[in-house]
Amino acid sequence: MKLAIITCSRYPPTLGSGARPIRLFEAISKKHEIHIFYVGQSWITTNRNFRDGTFLIHTVKLPLINIPKIGFFSYKLSGDYFVRRIKEFDDFNAIYLDSPTIWASLALKASKKLSIPLFTDYPDLEVYEHDSGIAHKIYKIITVNTMKDVFSNSKHIFPMCHLLRNRLIDFYKVPADKITIIPNGVDTGMFDPATKSGLKMRERFGLSNSIIIGFSGALERWVKIDVLLKAFKKVGEDYKDVKLLIVGKGSELTRWKQLSKDLGIENDVIFTGLVPYKEIPEYIASFDIAVSIFSKSLFTDVVSPLKVIEYMSMGKAVVADNLSGTREFIKNEENGILFESEDTKSLENAIRMILDDEKLKRKIERN
Repeated sequence: MKLAIITCSRYPPTLGSGARPIRLFEAISKKHEIHIFYVGQSWITTNRNFRDGTFLIHTVKLPLINIPKIGFFSYKLSGDYFVRRIKEFDDFNAIYLDSPTIWASLALKASKKLSIPLFTDYPDLEVYEHDSGIAHKIYKIITVNTMKDVFSNSKHIFPMCHLLRNRLIDFYKVPADKITIIPNGVDTGMFDPATKSGLKMRERFGLSNSIIIGFSGALERWVKIDVLLKAFKKVGEDYKDVKLLIVGKGSELTRWKQLSKDLGIENDVIFTGLVPYKEIPEYIASFDIAVSIFSKSLFTDVVSPLKVIEYMSMGKAVVADNLSGTREFIKNEENGILFESEDTKSLENAIRMILDDEKLKRKIERN
């Protein structure tokens, strides 16, 4: 089989979402020809073709994407160009679309023009749902119409959770027999507590004797690191050996660094910035408590956070928002502690529960 995966994630993947298509197809890539096309991102400055392990990687520099105000609509001018890029590599047996965004129209056009069956992943809600303003209202209209067309022309669709399955049926009117849920998962060989001790990271940051509360993920506006910082400040008043390790980067990094200074906790908080995805298991291994925290919105409520599964795979005591997607695999006080979203006191109490009850901590780690 020869498969073309179309994604607008960053390469190499630095976050869980970008790793999903790689995890899905890694096993079969050893016997089948898997091409991954990265499109729709300003970081792509030229067309490149190279091999990474068993995958064939192609970056696609779309026309006009870096021009202000025009780049937003460059997908309209890029369809034929993208089809020609796909044709450079001869015939494909199938196209697998990774992202429910405005760039999905490129995969749809290639599918139609080249008569290649289209299969679509639905790993999270359309990105427009957590934004506002005129530009995003326009983006919402375009994206909805694009995804209606994409879903109706897809041979099969793979939502990540039951809530997204229901949205496909209720909102997009997709027949149930065209839908199969593929939940998030991790490479347990990579996220293996038996092979990752976390000592290297503890030594790197001078935290060998500290209790580490950790977070791993994108530092964007839909992630409530501000709530985590405020809860940590209160916890730190009673536990002097507690440190906060925040792994990742994003548009909010500078603001949250400043908030840590404003709260007077900058000496107890470490922001690592961007780290290679392959190092994430070692960072998580260093955590004593692993936190997943989002803002409260339709977008985040249907998220099935890959970070939580990574935490669980590493045998960590997980503290996570009480969101619908998270509740699909976290049972409160059994394999994690749930707290109310955007509630500083609720998060503080959840952390204290684990710090104050070693038996509960061990139970969560085992489960």
